[in-house]
Amino acid sequence: MAERSVEARLAVVDAALSGYGIIEATAISRMTERHHFELPSVHFRHAPLESLPYGELRGVILRLEQGLPGRRHLRFMAQMQARGLATYVAWPHEQAIEVIDCERLSSLRRHWFAALIGNRLRAAGAARRTIRRASDARSEPADADLAALRAQAALLRGEVESLRGHISGGVAALRAMLAPEAAALAEHFEGSLLALERMRTQTETLETQIARVTRARTSLADAPSGDGPGPYAEADLPAVMDFLRMVREDPSPVAFSLHDVPEPQRVFAGTGVYLRLDFWAPLTSGGSYGHTCYQARALASTCRDFVCVMANRFPLLDELGVRQAVLAARDATQTEANLLGMNLHYAERLMPLFEALRRAFIFERAVLGNAVGAWLSRRLGIPYVVEYNGSEISMKKSFAQQGYAHEDLLLAAEDAVFRQATLVSVVSDHVAADLMRR
Repeated sequence: MAERSVEARLAVVDAALSGYGIIEATAISRMTERHHFELPSVHFRHAPLESLPYGELRGVILRLEQGLPGRRHLRFMAQMQARGLATYVAWPHEQAIEVIDCERLSSLRRHWFAALIGNRLRAAGAARRTIRRASDARSEPADADLAALRAQAALLRGEVESLRGHISGGVAALRAMLAPEAAALAEHFEGSLLALERMRTQTETLETQIARVTRARTSLADAPSGDGPGPYAEADLPAVMDFLRMVREDPSPVAFSLHDVPEPQRVFAGTGVYLRLDFWAPLTSGGSYGHTCYQARALASTCRDFVCVMANRFPLLDELGVRQAVLAARDATQTEANLLGMNLHYAERLMPLFEALRRAFIFERAVLGNAVGAWLSRRLGIPYVVEYNGSEISMKKSFAQQGYAHEDLLLAAEDAVFRQATLVSVVSDHVAADLMRR
């Protein structure tokens, strides 16, 4: 039997790089580029490529079902070339084979890099648009959707960081090549780095927004039930006075921008909050009850997100589809000291909630002795609108023929509210005139 010629012997390696077979094909040695070629049938042996009989081979053929070689294939062919072996890629279904010399291998690397980065950039851009659409949706996302958004944003951030590193390294490698198309490709992907930087910033913003909504949800879910250490007492009033004095003596009203005026096609981007904290007056019907609910529904149409923060649940709000969070008082005792002390109670509990929100405005129904909305507006720089229906202090004097024991503190609360307010809404000219006199 004639001895086999090394000049004709080639290894055919499968696409998974997990096995090989040996063929003899003399015609392949005369090929110079891409040719029509029917690859002979091969009996594949599943074995590590380290076991290839390199000393008996002229070259190796990478057998692909379709497409171009991937990263592992390119690395494998570079290793074969380093051993001095000729390298080829064959596509049996197309009956084609291509010679892969050093120049062609370099071109395939550039092609692979461009295709990979292009696909990843498109996927990252699509992911960013999907997350943004979901996070910008007018409706409040469910908890499961929020968790999914958070996971998607984290994955996108990781992909963006990976791409930045990958492109930076690829650009440096491309610039080191002498081929003119490599320099052009490097310039193209350097432009992608700027787009990725914008995408990174946008992704961080999205993650911040998602975290803000999550914290707000947690704050509402963890709100205390109202079972506390009992009512506030006279001994707590000096702390209340300090709280009220801070706002009354150093107000810092926050203006709405002229560009922020809501229109049907352009609403406030953040969360509007309706605040009503008269814990001693649980309403379920009547004019004030209906006015509050329908006014809240109207306000909800002016901003992307909206929530009512109430001392008592208003069932009609649920029927109208207006979200409400109920923060119960520490104690429902109807004494002046307890009523005034609730400033401390609500301030402590509402600050985490408001910090977590992207605040558009506070709209507060002014109630006796409470200046928490004004305090939050001053501390966090939130536009503050007050609805004022008249002074209960004056009404008590008129109808009960006597005043409040702590009228000075109650008046201090009213003054703090008015001085911090961006706008004050009144129900009549008479109330407006009374307010102007003050």
